[in-house]
Amino acid sequence: MLKINGEIFGDEEFRNKEAVYKKPRLNTDINTITLLFESNKDIANLAMAHSYLNIHAPEQKKLLLMPYLPYSRMDREINDQIFSLRYFADILNNMSFEKILLADPHSKVSSDLINNLEELNIEDIILDEILPKIDIDFIMFPDKGAKEKYTKKYLKLCKKHKVIYGQKKRDLSNRGKIKEYSIIAEDIDLKDKSVLIIDDLCSFGNTFNHASSALKSEGVDKIYLFVTHTENTIFQGELLDSSDIEKVFTTNSILRSQSHPKLLVIDIF
Repeated sequence: MLKINGEIFGDEEFRNKEAVYKKPRLNTDINTITLLFESNKDIANLAMAHSYLNIHAPEQKKLLLMPYLPYSRMDREINDQIFSLRYFADILNNMSFEKILLADPHSKVSSDLINNLEELNIEDIILDEILPKIDIDFIMFPDKGAKEKYTKKYLKLCKKHKVIYGQKKRDLSNRGKIKEYSIIAEDIDLKDKSVLIIDDLCSFGNTFNHASSALKSEGVDKIYLFVTHTENTIFQGELLDSSDIEKVFTTNSILRSQSHPKLLVIDIF
């Protein structure tokens, strides 16, 4: 879905599948494009919206609000798959936005490639919207990479709570499926404690299933999960119905209309 100044742009179609673009309301100072990624159609709509603003509001600043960054996981070449983030970043940079607002991009590669990028403050959302609802003893990151990322980004959170992390081994002969998962807690006693797992993205939730099982084997009492971006595929996995996780917190960057008793979606835009 794409919006210009809060109005949906390009959501209707002619019979031949071409989009119907209706004139949006323009501001006199800053015009904001909001991209709520659902499919590659949104990127075509972004190109059309940007061109429209360039022609009809050339003197006004342009802001792009894009909570979830498409292709953020494709931050390098993988086998025969191209470095998609690099080319999408090139598209964005050629549009010369005054500012691009994102929420928790997958890796530092995003900020290295994209000009005028600014991150929404997700740490304060965790501190202000989630922690008051739960009682936790530790913060956990699902792997060493996430630990290194978030201990630098979430300084207040990591100062307030002790940090543990997971370690996973994948079976590369079986499409990289996790075959072993362990908890790195540096002699911290986890028995009867409560843990909040934090990560940027959830698809089916398999990693978090492994993490919760490993935590339970260490004697952890209650497990909660916060992921910034949750795809609709979470409803196809076992995370919500079969895992040991008490509650899953996420933002509305991707997931906006689905609901589940174990799921709480927090609005960030």
